[in-house]
Amino acid sequence: MKDFFEQSKDYFAEKFGDENIRYAQVHLDETTPHMHLGIVPFNAEHKLTAKTVFNRQALQAVQDELPNYLNERGFELERGEKGSERKNLTVPEYKKAKDELKEMTTTLEQRKSEVLALSNDKTPTINKESLDLKDETKTVKVPSGETIGIGKLRHEFTKNEERKTGNVIIPESKLNALIQGYEDLYKSNEQLKKYAETDLPKRIDYVKGKYKEVVRDYNDLADRFNNNLEKIDSLEKENKSLKNEIKGIYRGFNQFMENTLGATVGQAKKLMNNLVSEIKEFVKGGEFEKIHRNETRTRDRDELSR
Repeated sequence: MKDFFEQSKDYFAEKFGDENIRYAQVHLDETTPHMHLGIVPFNAEHKLTAKTVFNRQALQAVQDELPNYLNERGFELERGEKGSERKNLTVPEYKKAKDELKEMTTTLEQRKSEVLALSNDKTPTINKESLDLKDETKTVKVPSGETIGIGKLRHEFTKNEERKTGNVIIPESKLNALIQGYEDLYKSNEQLKKYAETDLPKRIDYVKGKYKEVVRDYNDLADRFNNNLEKIDSLEKENKSLKNEIKGIYRGFNQFMENTLGATVGQAKKLMNNLVSEIKEFVKGGEFEKIHRNETRTRDRDELSR
């Protein structure tokens, strides 16, 4: 795993410049380990730009090149489907799919238990002695070897002898048990054939595929969540910077009127009120109005304290 992520980072370093990679973090707290890369988008002229460096064509090229790059170094990767219209699951859809997967897994476990129950307590071989089998015999007359007389008057005596008929005798209770065992075995075999020929293997393949989809979508959601956190952090910083910039513009304009135009404090205050009123027509409840309100309160408080 370490080698995989190091080789992956090397690809991006070669493509976008190692000096432009600001961080590479491997996350192990989810089902699939993955890496977040922070790359500063400088173009060939060393200008900071994201539109030309990370455009659609560039990202597609990464998808084409990265699997080949890693496969040449001993890994076995397949490129994702080009032009796929598969959409990420929403959080409710993901939870629903997760519940369906749990239900299907439970069903498969039940089927597995049923299959195992079909084969439990079944003797693999029949012990002949346990059936109390006895060979069937019958009495037949056979030559005894003793004779009397000579010539046509010669007569050979016979004797009775027990011989096996080729059949066996089994107690009725043992026979019934044997028949019942055969019937149970036949039913078990039919049930197994039903599972094998109908839905069980298909269901297993379906669940496996569904599980992979759920895991993939979960990881996509996690990535999107992490990206959103980064965007929120960036937007908060940008918002703070803009607020400071607006505050600076407000104070600078106010100072400009007092210093350059020679307006008195009262006149400057009146001009700012008019300016804010005009701005409110375009941006109601904006930052400029908020700053003016706070500055006015502060100024009024300072004048009263004098």
